[in-house]
Amino acid sequence: MIVGDLIKINLSRERHIHGGFVHKVRANGVLISLHYNFPYLPGLDYDVNFTLNRLPLRRQHQAVSMVDPSRGRILFPTWADIKPASPATSFVPLNRQMDANDSQMSAVSRVLRMSPGSPPFVIFGPYVYAVVRTHSRLIEVRSRFGTGKTTTLVECIQQLHHANRDVRILACAPSNAAADAIGLKLKNLSAFTMLRMNATSRDYEVGMSPEMKAFHDEYALVVDVEGIDGIERRFRLPTLSELKQYNIVVTTCVSGGMPFAAGVPKGYYDWIFIDEAGQASEPEGAHISISDKPAYIMRTYSRDPHPHSGRRSYQHRTMW
Repeated sequence: MIVGDLIKINLSRERHIHGGFVHKVRANGVLISLHYNFPYLPGLDYDVNFTLNRLPLRRQHQAVSMVDPSRGRILFPTWADIKPASPATSFVPLNRQMDANDSQMSAVSRVLRMSPGSPPFVIFGPYVYAVVRTHSRLIEVRSRFGTGKTTTLVECIQQLHHANRDVRILACAPSNAAADAIGLKLKNLSAFTMLRMNATSRDYEVGMSPEMKAFHDEYALVVDVEGIDGIERRFRLPTLSELKQYNIVVTTCVSGGMPFAAGVPKGYYDWIFIDEAGQASEPEGAHISISDKPAYIMRTYSRDPHPHSGRRSYQHRTMW
């Protein structure tokens, strides 16, 4: 249940149904917003039905309907899709703790050498290693938790931005917590460069530590509005012109389709990163990664790459 979900409510034993929406979600209850003429009387019993928010599913259906068979190198990559890498060049890691980790250094080096239009690039653990299979520079990072996948992904973003200040990057993760983890590791970037884009349904107050609130106050779009309990802080989405002011956008997989919905053309982003992609469904990643021009896509996984059914999972297809 999230803010904005539609509800159906009626007085018990009556057929007339009224509509409303979730206004605020609390730890022990939910505040709902109803029309001023709703027949509310204290002490009466009401039947409330909460409806499924179909926006995430609609975005996934849109992604599936937009699939172009010629984009097989992203969804169904083969060895024939692999492009020659550019010559190796040395780089100095911005995270100096990576100096002693040859696997992470090798993965970052391979990402920086990717050719446009390569198949998805994968980093998987328990140790970190790279598997190339992309044509749009789709990059994948896979491993168990705590083995350096996100650190490797963040180093890639840092190196790309350091080499080219005009590069446009979209970094996504299946959950807000995972997207926040990416954003916190990129705090050295200017707030004019990176945007932590949040859905308007995310509650600013619930589950936010003081450190996280300070981070969002600086890197996210937050507004003060009049609420039931007085002035409340809420997230807002950027306009198209605002969105184009940021070279790096960090968000969730579901919100990763928002730039396209706002009018950003397909292929606008040069690089697409999907952290912890094993926790997302294929359509969630598809509506982010499908592009009209060669982009670079990176994914990170922490789940077992072997399929658990008769069909080959996307993770399995991109690694074998």
